[in-house]
Amino acid sequence: TFVILLSLWGSSVIDVMDGLSAGVFIPILLTLAAVAWTKGFVDIATFLVVVVGSTAAFLWYNIAPAKVYMGDSGALGILLTIGVVAMLINAVYIIPISGIMLVCTAGSNIIQITSKKFFKRKVFRAAPLHHHFESLGLTRNQIVMRYWLVTIIASAIALVIALLFGAR
Repeated sequence: TFVILLSLWGSSVIDVMDGLSAGVFIPILLTLAAVAWTKGFVDIATFLVVVVGSTAAFLWYNIAPAKVYMGDSGALGILLTIGVVAMLINAVYIIPISGIMLVCTAGSNIIQITSKKFFKRKVFRAAPLHHHFESLGLTRNQIVMRYWLVTIIASAIALVIALLFGAR
């Protein structure tokens, strides 16, 4: 339990570019809502759909150029919700799949810090991963859209896995 929540907390650095975090959170939350619904957790599914709606309303004003920002308070709240709900509905196994971009973001930080500390060299030009892509020449909008796309595809795969192999 602690490891899951700590891992999600480490991925809160995803909230840096306009629209990045909310656009990644929505497919993950929808996947959890669908799994909760199929397992009979109607109240949790309803709660998650409300969170998706409020996140989508936030995203409307957070797309570049952003007029409002989520910050760590919002990102950590949603990430904690994802972790707790995944544990409540016994679907923790889909979080690394659906949240692959969260895993990559947190993982890039861990790899970069470990490499700099022990080997005195960088693996990425910048960490977290979205800043590495930015330093390679991709625009912020290109990075955000690719993160969204990968998360949508990964969430669809996670949903299929949960529906086919998940315990009821």
